[in-house]
Amino acid sequence: MAYMNKQLQHYVELSDTHSVPTSFEKFINKHKAIENIILKKGQTCYCTHCSHEFTSNAKINKETRCPYCKYKYLVRRFTLKNYETKKDLILLDKVEDKFILRVFELYSKYNPQFKDFDYSCTEYRRVFFDDNSYNQVVEGDNVFHTMGLSVVWHFKKRSCWKKKEWSWYYRSYGDTIGYICPYNIKQLLKGTKYQYTQLWKLVSRIEPFNLVELFQKCLNDYSNTFELLVKAKLYHLALVSNRFGSTKKSFEERFGVPKSFLPFMQKHNITYDELDVLRCCKTPNIRLLRALKGCHNLLWLSYRIDFLMAWRCGLLSQRTEHEYKDYLTFAIQLGYDMKDKTILYPSNLRQAHDKLENLVEICRNEANSRLLKERYEQLKHNIYKTKKFIIYPASSSDELINESFQQCNCTKSYIEKAALSECDLYFMRLVSNPTKSLVTVEVRNNQVVQAKIKHNQEPTKEQWRFLNSWSKNILIKN
Repeated sequence: MAYMNKQLQHYVELSDTHSVPTSFEKFINKHKAIENIILKKGQTCYCTHCSHEFTSNAKINKETRCPYCKYKYLVRRFTLKNYETKKDLILLDKVEDKFILRVFELYSKYNPQFKDFDYSCTEYRRVFFDDNSYNQVVEGDNVFHTMGLSVVWHFKKRSCWKKKEWSWYYRSYGDTIGYICPYNIKQLLKGTKYQYTQLWKLVSRIEPFNLVELFQKCLNDYSNTFELLVKAKLYHLALVSNRFGSTKKSFEERFGVPKSFLPFMQKHNITYDELDVLRCCKTPNIRLLRALKGCHNLLWLSYRIDFLMAWRCGLLSQRTEHEYKDYLTFAIQLGYDMKDKTILYPSNLRQAHDKLENLVEICRNEANSRLLKERYEQLKHNIYKTKKFIIYPASSSDELINESFQQCNCTKSYIEKAALSECDLYFMRLVSNPTKSLVTVEVRNNQVVQAKIKHNQEPTKEQWRFLNSWSKNILIKN
């Protein structure tokens, strides 16, 4: 619990004088109807909403539509005993310069005796906010908290309001999400800077969202863009109107797709994630957009493939996109014809990927070995020897792999860097035993940057003296 200052207490007292409008009762009744179910016994179904029976092949735990009341409900077994649902219904209100979210929980419990539902709708939270950053939350004493969740006591009368502070285990305080009543919003916003936003049209056409965030991020600075998107019936995009900037842009500048796509976007009320996919694939297919939501390589792929064909072939999805991109990268590296459909759309992605990966690895090893051999010829004048030690440059990938194995370190991961002359790798050995690894040395710009013995340990003082002598007498002079 937290201290409620005089300003917040004033707003709470004022909001208590506001009665619930009759339009909200209509909204509650609408959601009560939605919470019904269809009971099934054999092929006979019973709708708890309209009390009619009908015959259907609908499966248990799947939705089907009642032919009488036309509502679509979840199908449950006729022997059902315990079933309940909870949902938040939100009424937008205003006191002085502050908006209020009045949050009610609609509790629906199935009564097996009468085969209908008992309902209770209780107000338990109020969020006071404005179009800047003012957010204050109060909850009634008819709420208790357990495991980070708010539990409403529907049969306890609320006697007072208490201020709540945001904390990591009660995250929902500052971002209350629920079904918003649209019936009173037009009248509520009349005379304010939001009166033309048509917010009342949006709230009845999309899933629950954070209304406080909408006011503070979108309606405050981008109300004209919001209004434009709502009028265009792009309701999900209106929720992120701040991402589209000024209304002075052309359609294609704003959305990244031609205006001919507008009817498709309106029909499916696409989300921003779906628009991101549409921008890349330029294909008005809603199943494709929803399948590719969340993919990260679409822009790279858009220059190389037909999205619809790749998706239909089972090559492109959130699960396979990285593997498919790697496969195409290997094909490009190997110089394959990237206009050949048999190359672009393999029948078995996993097999094709592994085959090309092996080919690329073979080619890379051959190229690295050739480059390392050429580099060895350039560095062999740096070979240095005393009575006890000798140091010489690596001349092949196999030598580096063997060094990595003997030293139990990551020398083999430097193969490509050494081949491309980003660094030079040397082996320091005992003259008496030149095949056994002793010290691995990395050199950049003719300077020793690291030297390691087995398990990445530091060389001995004697070994460092040899390396310093080699650096002074050979490397620095080159």
